[in-house]
Amino acid sequence: MNIIPVDQMPDLEGYLSVEDLAFYVVLSSIVTLTRNELRENVIANSTILSLLEMVPDTNEILDNFRMGRYEAFQGQLNRIEKKLKYDPFFGSHRSSNVFKKIRALTLKMFVKPYKVIDMREISTAFGLPLEVIEVELTELCTSG
Repeated sequence: MNIIPVDQMPDLEGYLSVEDLAFYVVLSSIVTLTRNELRENVIANSTILSLLEMVPDTNEILDNFRMGRYEAFQGQLNRIEKKLKYDPFFGSHRSSNVFKKIRALTLKMFVKPYKVIDMREISTAFGLPLEVIEVELTELCTSG
């Protein structure tokens, strides 16, 4: 894997902003890595960490994800989704699938320790309407 030092980011000017790159790193890491791998390969990586420190919220969203602060995480995720909606590399043609996977992952993390749970609690914890939670959980249950 080739790593571009953050101080060489100006070489990417016109193609990719530092903010977009930080969002890509956060989203792709959450989708593909376990929480332990996230800590070891992203949070403990000084190059990636220096990139994330340049963009507000990116470190915080990873912390909220890892620590199970679902409402704050979901709010930040929604803001990133809006920012990337028209992104040429990560626009609506790709992002809806990624954000859906992330929501499914966080729903699994939330319900896993419970035998019985009230969907209103999930709705409150994620800061999403009950109807959205019902649809997401139905899709999650039917997909296995």
